[in-house]
Amino acid sequence: MDCSVYTLFSLLQKSCRRGLESNALDAAFQLDAEYAKPWTRSRGGAMWSILRRIAAEDISLANPDAGEFVEVQWRFWQKQVESLMRARSEPHRLFTVTAVLYLCRSPKSRITDHAVIAINKERMQEIISEWRENPRPLVLPPYVYDGIHCSGPKKTEAEFIFTENAALKPKADIIDPYFQQITSALNFH
Repeated sequence: MDCSVYTLFSLLQKSCRRGLESNALDAAFQLDAEYAKPWTRSRGGAMWSILRRIAAEDISLANPDAGEFVEVQWRFWQKQVESLMRARSEPHRLFTVTAVLYLCRSPKSRITDHAVIAINKERMQEIISEWRENPRPLVLPPYVYDGIHCSGPKKTEAEFIFTENAALKPKADIIDPYFQQITSALNFH
């Protein structure tokens, strides 16, 4: 993986936030790995800072024990890193993986982050101003881009007819002789 450390930090936090264990573990493995020679505690220390931040920012009151759990895993990790310098084994990864899995599986709440924003009146005003100056366009779902009426993967008219008919929810229990006529003409039965 050819990512900057900051990209990996972002991947780690956003993946934990979304409960995407595999992505979070990949990022943590890269950050915890010996891919940068010589191996340094500072890179791992920064990773643990991100894990503590996740406990406070993304989990918060939904699991108040998360910060303490991560702190304990970090202390165990530090002890193993000290022996790693001598032994060249990788038992420290156990604590990294345990912390990441715990954070991914913990219930989430961003109440603390939201409170930090809400109590800072200056920051709130900046956010409001930014929103008013840069309104976001309506985010349209992918099915709007049907390749017939809007850009998107090009479809034939027949594909469009079948796709849109299949998408009807709830579908009325009405005999549609015209759809049957189209289907017959296309040799579908």
